[in-house]
Amino acid sequence: MGTVGDLLDLVRLYWPLLLGNSLEWYEFAVYGYMESYMEQNFFEGSAIATWAGFTATFLARPVGGLFLGTIGDLFGRRIAVIMSVIGMLIGTAGQGLLPCPRNHRNSPWVSMAGVVALFCLRLLQGLCTGGEISSVSTYIVEVGSQRSLGRCTALLSVTVNLGFMLARVVIWTLQSHLGDSAMLQWGWRVPFLLALLPGSVAVAGRICLRESGEFVREHEEADSEEDGMPGHSPWQHMQLALQSHFPAILVGIFGVCNIAVLQYGGLIWTNSFLKKHGSPTNTVMTAGVCSRLIQMCLAILVGWLADVHGLGLVTLAGAWMLMSAGLPMFIALESDPANPVNVCITYGIMYALMASLCGSVVFMCVAELFPTSVRNLGVGISFNVGFCFFGGFAPVLAEASLKWTPHGPGLLLSAAGAVTFLTVLASVKLQEAGKVQLAHVRPVPYLGTWAHGSQNAEESLESLTGAHARMVAHAGES
Repeated sequence: MGTVGDLLDLVRLYWPLLLGNSLEWYEFAVYGYMESYMEQNFFEGSAIATWAGFTATFLARPVGGLFLGTIGDLFGRRIAVIMSVIGMLIGTAGQGLLPCPRNHRNSPWVSMAGVVALFCLRLLQGLCTGGEISSVSTYIVEVGSQRSLGRCTALLSVTVNLGFMLARVVIWTLQSHLGDSAMLQWGWRVPFLLALLPGSVAVAGRICLRESGEFVREHEEADSEEDGMPGHSPWQHMQLALQSHFPAILVGIFGVCNIAVLQYGGLIWTNSFLKKHGSPTNTVMTAGVCSRLIQMCLAILVGWLADVHGLGLVTLAGAWMLMSAGLPMFIALESDPANPVNVCITYGIMYALMASLCGSVVFMCVAELFPTSVRNLGVGISFNVGFCFFGGFAPVLAEASLKWTPHGPGLLLSAAGAVTFLTVLASVKLQEAGKVQLAHVRPVPYLGTWAHGSQNAEESLESLTGAHARMVAHAGES
């Protein structure tokens, strides 16, 4: 069976993971794209308070990664992914049903209840987003074919971008057909409520999933040992992950810097920058949708590069590209932000190329840093802390940097690329010193011929084909 068959098997057997992941990011993005309506309906025109509601999800993400990551390691990946999608669905649909303070100005307690409930639901979304990242990436790494693992995990990048793109398209369509007045009155609720039907399908599908075979084997082996599994209680498990794998956690945190800053300080913040500097709304929306489509189309290609030339080498190349091109690309963009051609080429295409190389296999890169026993928790901590710190503050820093220099956001992008570039180089030295193991699932290829012979990598991957075929057959029978 070829690698196309590997991907088809993954989609056939684990489609609820991919569907749920798309919905998670659709739900996460809806609030940000409807900021103006939320501002008027809930926060009396205060943009700061409105974006505080968006930031709340970032603050909750590390806690969600810690909580659901521990559950996933101790009780199963399946339970964690079910909990994450149910919580996200409740948080999203709940926002669409809230009392609107703008319509209850004569009832202060109703207005206050609406705002408090909104923040609580946003926090719930953040908790579940953090848990979704760790649980789904861990699940896919453990059930995907090792010879095509880069392409398998690149499917997660496809679903993330699909979620962001669907949020844009749904809101754009509603705005075009309803108009601003109807959107402000009641139309803003529709994108939140639309998640109910596909979300229910994803929940039902995840309930029927079988557990990760690697997780089952790990626990069977631990149960057969006389001393049992170390870190069996949740608190002991967290201590084990933090004490034994702290260098790997640091590598994960700083390793996601490039895509975190590019995602939120580049793609999302730039959306607002362009609108404020004269770019037509339709141009920005078209460029944004094209950007997501390009990233979806290129994800599998980048995954193939990771399978052939090594995960570490692709990560290093993406960081180098952002470090080199981040500043020049922003200078080109801000030179004429009202020009549709400039916006489409720079923001719609060039940013998408950088994001594709930086983000398509980042889920695999972080998941590979940890052994099966602490993988869910390790990913939950490192990925979410990295995105909370670097991604959560990126829009604020990008906006503030304009006061220092008109090229500030570009410098921020290049600096983020430099952080990840240096992190990859440092991680290689840490591995040589025995401090970390960069690839627990698939050691080769990692850095291509730089660190491993291509012949050895090919032989190692081919030896895994038979085992994966047996796993797929067993999953199909189950």
